[in-house]
Formats: sequence, structure tokens, C-alpha cells
Amino acid sequence: MSRHETVVPDTAAALYRRACVTTNYSRRKMIRLTADSAELMFAAGLLLRLIVCGFCYPHHLSPARNHWQFGYEMGRVARSIWQGNGFSSPLDDATGPTAFYAPIYPYLIALCLKISGGVNPASSVAILSLNSVFSAGTVFPICRLADILFGRKTARYAGWTWAFYPYGIDFSANRIWENALACLLFSCALLQTVQLWQRWRNQKSALWGATWGVAALVSPSLVAPFPILAAWLGLRKPRRQNALRILIPASMFLITIAPWSYRNYRVFHRLIPLRDNFWLEVHVGNNGDLSDVTPDSGLLSHNHLEYGRFKTLGETGYMAAKRAEYLGKAQAHPWFFLRMIFRHFLYHWTGFWSFDREFLMKEPFEIQNMAVSCSMLCLMLVGIRRAARRHLLGSCAPLLIALAIYPAVYYVTHSSPEYRHPMDPIAIVFGCFAIACRREPVAAVTQPE
Repeated sequence: MSRHETVVPDTAAALYRRACVTTNYSRRKMIRLTADSAELMFAAGLLLRLIVCGFCYPHHLSPARNHWQFGYEMGRVARSIWQGNGFSSPLDDATGPTAFYAPIYPYLIALCLKISGGVNPASSVAILSLNSVFSAGTVFPICRLADILFGRKTARYAGWTWAFYPYGIDFSANRIWENALACLLFSCALLQTVQLWQRWRNQKSALWGATWGVAALVSPSLVAPFPILAAWLGLRKPRRQNALRILIPASMFLITIAPWSYRNYRVFHRLIPLRDNFWLEVHVGNNGDLSDVTPDSGLLSHNHLEYGRFKTLGETGYMAAKRAEYLGKAQAHPWFFLRMIFRHFLYHWTGFWSFDREFLMKEPFEIQNMAVSCSMLCLMLVGIRRAARRHLLGSCAPLLIALAIYPAVYYVTHSSPEYRHPMDPIAIVFGCFAIACRREPVAAVTQPE
């Protein structure tokens, strides 16, 4: 055979084998990408939440007490906005301007009321659907956070867990409250914290501060970890940059909340940065009624005597009276308040309040709540322990700081699964890491610049 001749292989057989190999590889790759796809997790979670919403929206349309169940106090404020009376009247009567709540979520409810024309099936479906989008969308920061800290396998487990997470479904598709939006913003803020730890950028730090500001305008308790996290990020850098790294996000945070703080100062003639009902919440959780975690006797909407005092003294006067009352009680009976702090702490993490028969009849899902809470707590602690063994706690510091700082206010006031909800993504990430890393070594995360 001449050296200029070309050897022609069995072309058909070669092409067939190559096509088979390529097809099998593409199929395996497609399956892997589909299982890891946050978009698919979002779609599955959103579809499930919207289905539940279709069954639950009539619950909020009861005409009793002028549709009290449509958002309760927050729904009352939203209706006041929609009717042109401003941010006011969180209870049954026109009690004037209020700072009971931060502004963003009541204005979202008011927008749904304006579009749909009042309290009706359309407005109920609209706000619950919006909640469902917020809740399902939380899968994106969860997956990204888990991927950065622990790898793709943990991210896949965490994302699918969140898509079918019972509390995520209930608090979005069955409750007209801020929980789903607060959880989304808290997760985004923590993700940004981890990203800034890995690679600092001044522009991203400004966005980080603004994210915390928006979170504060949804649920002020969310920002409790922000000062600690800002100091943690700033002090890890060279000294000449410390001030700038703290000043940029702090300035953006203050700029974001400034309009609302100014409104409160102009209306109440005193500085109220975000909301003013802290001492009312202390009263709800520490008024001596131990029949429930949140007893009706402590709520203005159910206690006519306290509601009468509220209308007589006005909002600022009533809060000042509650402050003086409970500071005096704390000095006179410190052990009672320490015991209540412990009980709220225990309930926050384990779901246990009482095995009293009347309490369990009044709250029929407390046993299930206790089972889910204890299971999540155990898995989270196992995940933290395994992260410590792999020397990953440094990169997990923002999550640990949030776990330590965020719930502290609820130990003093009163807790509930709704208030714990912003921490659920953290528990899910650590719990899924505990499952994913049972037999596999985990590589250390990238060190910060």
C-alpha cells in the first residue's frame, strides 16, 4: 500500500458507536443537570404552593369582625392604606397612625386590595400567590449558599427539601403575613455575606447593606445579626480598610430605612427607627397566662380591657406604660422572667410548650410541630459538628452568627414557628450537609481575599 493512500475505516460502524456514546453522555448530563436545577426546584415548589393556595384562600374571606382573618392587624393597616387613610388603625377602630409594623408588606397587601377592588377571592388569591412566589424563590439563595459552603450534593438535597418543606408551604400558601418574604430576604442577605467573605467588592457591599435595609422594612427583627456581621467582615481585613468596609454597607442600610424613620418621627414626634410595639410583645409573652405560647389574654384584639387602655392612652402612651410596667415587674420578679426566657428558648428550638390536655386540644398540631422542630434541630447540630470536623466553621460563621443573634428577641417576648421561619433555610442547609457528607470528604471552601 502506497504511503499516499488513506485507510478508510468502517465509517458507518464508527459513527454509530460515536453517536451511542454521545447520546448516553448527553442523557446522563441532562439528568444530572435536571436534578441539580434550581429552576426546576422553584417550579415544583411554586406549583405545590399554588395548589395549596387554591384550597386555603377561602379561609381568609370569613366576614366575621369585618374580615378580621384577612391579615389580622396587618390586614387592617393595609385596608386603611387602600381606603386612603394612611398607615393607621391596626385594630377594629380608627385609632390613628401606627408604627406597629414595618411598611413593605402592608403596602403589598394594599396593592392587592387596590387591584382586586377590596377583600374578595381575587385579593386573597393574589397575596397568597405572591407569598408562594417569595417562598419558592427562596430555593435560589438556599442552593447557592449550600453550594458555596458544602458542594453541589448538599445544594441539591437542600433545594429539594425546601421545595417540599411543610412550613414553607403553610406560611406562604395559607397565611397572609410577612413570613415568606422575610425568609427570602434573610436568605439573600446571608448569601451576600458569604460571598463578600470570599471576595470583597465595595459595590456588592453597598447592595448588601441595602438588602438588610429592605429586610428591616419587612421585619425589623431580621437585622439583629447585621451589626455583628458587618463588624466580622470589616475586622477580618487590613486595618486601613476596616472603616470603609463597615461604613459603606452601614450607610446604605441607613439610607434605605431613613424615609420610614422620618415618617415615624414626623407623625409621633419621637425617634422610632422601624416599629414601636416591642413592649406590647413583651406583655403578650409574659403576662402570667401560661395556657398558650401566645395567649389571647395578651392580645389587644381579644382583651377588651387592654384595648380600652390602648385607645385611652394612644399608641405611644400605651407603649410607654407597658415599658414602665414590665421593667418594674422584672425588678420585682426576676426569676419569673428568667423562667419565661428559658421556656421561650425551649419552645423556639424544640416546639415544646406543654403537654396539658386543654392546650393540645386548642393547638392540635403541637405534637407534629414538636416532632419536626426536634428533628430539624438534631440534624442541624449534626451538620454543624461535621462541618467543625472538616474545618469549615470559619466559612459558616455568618450562619452561626445568625442562629445565635436573630432569635434572641423572641426569647424575651414570645416565639412561634412563624418567627423561627427565617432560620429554617440555615437548619436545612446544615441538616442536608449532615446527610450528604456521611461518607464523602468535603473540600475546604475558597479562602477570602
